[in-house]
Amino acid sequence: MAKTTKSFLALMRGGNLGVPLVILCILAMVILPLPPALLDILFTFNIVLAVMVLLVAVLFMPPINDVHRWINIKGLPTVQVGEIAKFSIVLLLATLFEQNRSRMRNFRQGILLPGVLLLPMLVLLRLEP
Repeated sequence: MAKTTKSFLALMRGGNLGVPLVILCILAMVILPLPPALLDILFTFNIVLAVMVLLVAVLFMPPINDVHRWINIKGLPTVQVGEIAKFSIVLLLATLFEQNRSRMRNFRQGILLPGVLLLPMLVLLRLEP
């Protein structure tokens, strides 16, 4: 048996199913035919989730000029996560408005849903000093 197969089986026996499940989900997204609207939603929420992880990570980075706004990794240029978050906010709102176009006159679909989805990201942006 190959070394990778043994390590995969050991990972499965150890109860750490996160990595194999992520791999299966990625393969399912590639293989299964999904409607374009569902792909838009999935890609958008993946980008937003990644930006939220970066916003949390930036809080633990060493300060540059007494602020925690940049991710500084040696050998790479510094990245200001707030700028990436602005793009993901626009992308999230555009996707929500496109998917709920017929229900936008409703307060819950037009204002409350986007507000609730944006609230965690806005809180993380506000926590940056």
